Amino acid sequence: MFIAAFFLVSTLAAVQEAAAQDGSDDLGVHKGLYLSLSGGLAFGAITLNASNTTFSTFEASGAGFQYDAKAGYVVSEEENLILSIDAIRRAISKPAFTLDGASVYSPSSVSANDAMYGVGITKYFMPSNMFVSATFGVGRFQIDYANVRVTSHDGFAFQLKGGQEWWVGDNWGVGVSVGISHIAADDQADPAQPGYSGKMSALKAFFLFSVTYN
Repeated sequence: MFIAAFFLVSTLAAVQEAAAQDGSDDLGVHKGLYLSLSGGLAFGAITLNASNTTFSTFEASGAGFQYDAKAGYVVSEEENLILSIDAIRRAISKPAFTLDGASVYSPSSVSANDAMYGVGITKYFMPSNMFVSATFGVGRFQIDYANVRVTSHDGFAFQLKGGQEWWVGDNWGVGVSVGISHIAADDQADPAQPGYSGKMSALKAFFLFSVTYN
């Protein structure tokens, strides 16, 4: 993957240089409508800390896919500052399960997912077109098993990432980024155990490729 990423970066740099030689006045300018779609790998675990039940800690961990969609507007061309509405989702297919530190059987039909929605702010540093971004909002967890779906309550969530993009046209750029995300939310109540309470959390790292229109 890293070798492929190296060749991708080298190719994009060459495309950017060639486009700059064409003399386009708009190349490298962040203005107006901003749309960005990213996808790649995420790594981490979803942890449930429980009270008044037969266990204290349950964890689902592994690698999976993440997508990250942003729609917004450049609020300052001088500062290359963008505000956006963001939707982010991660899915761990066939996670590894542990219960109070011991491995337990993990059915192949299980997936452990989390999602967050919120407001994002992105800052580009020119002329390198490197960027940092942050998203703050609400998130929730979801476990799918066969035809059963279990979700948590909504809770606080944030994501931080940084990367670089290369212009491949007057309004189009492609890039790579890395970052971390965190979600914390209460588990749903269990009618069979009136005293039960659970706190769910996740800290994940990711590596993404992106396509941006701006």
